[in-house]
Amino acid sequence: KEAIVHVWDGGQWRMCGRAGGPWTDRIDDFAEDRNGWVWARTRRELMVLAPGEHEFKSVKVPFSLTISARAGLSLDQEGNLFLPTDSGLVYFEDGRWQKLGMKDGIPVEWTRGVLEDREHSLWVASLGVQRLLGRGAWQSYTTKEGLPSEVVWTIFRDQEKRLWVGTDKGLAQATSKGWVPFPGTTGTVVRSIQQGPDGRLF
Repeated sequence: KEAIVHVWDGGQWRMCGRAGGPWTDRIDDFAEDRNGWVWARTRRELMVLAPGEHEFKSVKVPFSLTISARAGLSLDQEGNLFLPTDSGLVYFEDGRWQKLGMKDGIPVEWTRGVLEDREHSLWVASLGVQRLLGRGAWQSYTTKEGLPSEVVWTIFRDQEKRLWVGTDKGLAQATSKGWVPFPGTTGTVVRSIQQGPDGRLF
């Protein structure tokens, strides 16, 4: 079934196409950078919509973007683009594509989410949570530190600066005493976390 992108424009909805043919895969995530470029992610492809244009165009990336789960993407404070994949964390920085994987300290090749905090530390969801402290040093958080599961899907910082992770077995919050499972979510697969304007978490 063909995927469809709708854009709210001028008080009405319009369809936004894909250059070169119809969308061939599910669109999982969008992100807009500081220059107004809109990026779209499927499980195998990265697309971009330039300001003023009406069709997404495919972006050539020298690494596989294949991911067997939800295909998220995110931007850091400098505008660099990050794409978790089944074979590492692909990112675009200083005009070139690069990848982080097991050789860089991530315990497994697959990644599922990424977050940059206010101190510019990089947090990666994979087998546990990995935090890049700088100079290539990683700190790992697993069930030994209180996570409900070793499999982490997403990382989110809310309006009150609290850090949350979604795992295969529930939601967990980072505290001064370690990771604490959130009541009522035990055994639930949490793949995505978002916050509404009123502060409620979804």
